[in-house]
Amino acid sequence: MKGLIIKDLLNLRRQGGIILLLIILYMAMGFLGGNIAMVAGMMMILAGMLPLTALSYDERAKWDKYALTMPVTRREMVTSKYVLGMILVGCAFVISLLAALAVRSLSLQEGLITLAFLFIISTVFISILLPAGFKLGVEKSRYLMMIVLMVPVLVIITFANINPVGFGIRITEQSLTTGAGIGVPLAIIFYAISYLVSVRVYENKEF
Repeated sequence: MKGLIIKDLLNLRRQGGIILLLIILYMAMGFLGGNIAMVAGMMMILAGMLPLTALSYDERAKWDKYALTMPVTRREMVTSKYVLGMILVGCAFVISLLAALAVRSLSLQEGLITLAFLFIISTVFISILLPAGFKLGVEKSRYLMMIVLMVPVLVIITFANINPVGFGIRITEQSLTTGAGIGVPLAIIFYAISYLVSVRVYENKEF
């Protein structure tokens, strides 16, 4: 399975220049604006999109048909994509945290809380897109990706317009910490369920 992950990383290297340019631009925006939260969000979402990109390279090259002739199980094929997702999200998390501390726009606790919620979003993002990618193919899954990105934004905008005071809910640092503490384990559980669904889909898939 280690070889499968290395293969995906080498494939993603084709977009390395674009990814590096985006990271530099996001960092510049964060340092100039003195706020790294938006930059961290963009990086975490980008990390969440890359496993689907890796899946698209496999689909174009018809990699699955070739790989399954080798001593590689279907479960390992799926596992490699989920491990890749966690590696990429983890890297984005660390880079964003270091950038936040460098800019000093957030305290360590505020940075961790913000990144915890971004971790939840990106993890759920991958958890939805990978099973769809295995089942429907990458091209159809890209439409789902747009919907997944739009829904949270629409919910937030609608919530703000309907009741700007937030239905009397007072958001404090403690409540955010509690929410992150509950949300992260739930996101990990959702990720595990998504993995099991993808394994089931891929094992029943015909090539």
